Amino acid sequence: MAYTVATQTLVDTNSKAVVHVDGECSSSGEVSATNIFDSSHSKYSLLTLTLSGAPTTNFCIGEVLTCDSQFLRVQDYTSGGTTVVVYRVTSATDVTPLAFAAGNSGPTTSEAIAGSVSGTSSVTTHSSTVGAFVQKSVSVTSVRWSVSTGHSAKLFYNGGTADQDICYLTGGGIWDSTNHFTPVGMGAAAGDAGSVLGDIQILTVGAADKDTLTIQVGIQKGAGYEQPLFAKNSTLGYGPNEHGFGDYY
Repeated sequence: MAYTVATQTLVDTNSKAVVHVDGECSSSGEVSATNIFDSSHSKYSLLTLTLSGAPTTNFCIGEVLTCDSQFLRVQDYTSGGTTVVVYRVTSATDVTPLAFAAGNSGPTTSEAIAGSVSGTSSVTTHSSTVGAFVQKSVSVTSVRWSVSTGHSAKLFYNGGTADQDICYLTGGGIWDSTNHFTPVGMGAAAGDAGSVLGDIQILTVGAADKDTLTIQVGIQKGAGYEQPLFAKNSTLGYGPNEHGFGDYY
């Protein structure tokens, strides 16, 4: 007795994502506000770790930090700084990006840190401040949909304290760059900048038994998903690709 949706992530890079959503109404009910894109738990999502102090040995941008049984690639660090910006990867030797799992916002407090280049750090994560997701900026660049006529699906940005509608969909169609669709940004969505802002949700209106929907949404990622700033390694005492993983931008 419900209308549920299932979401697949088809593409997830540092610059774009594509999510595919299917749903069917069983007897009655609507899709209540449901996340189809979690901005903080997407690949390359940047997280700021606050440290217990400035490490005696600088972190190397691009190296992997092992901390609290998690593997985190350094995206940005400033010499003498007490914060480091990271994103999650597969292992200490594999920098294939992974999304932070739902409910995971990085290492907890007072955790030891070991770098694949910088070695065991003289500092830990802060004793009382946990990691914070960097504020995200995203926009919807395309929508393809098939929604049973007689009901509609609404896509919107969840801002926590203020939402922003993206579109209402019924019937079938395609909006993308081929028919002059202008990307839709987060607009008035506001609040919870470190975790919720940038999430995309769906709900339905007027659903009846056996109504279905299939929607594919293209998303451009902006701030909050950047790749490592390798060139900055020269200010940290390292060569630009001293991280040792072979990639350099």
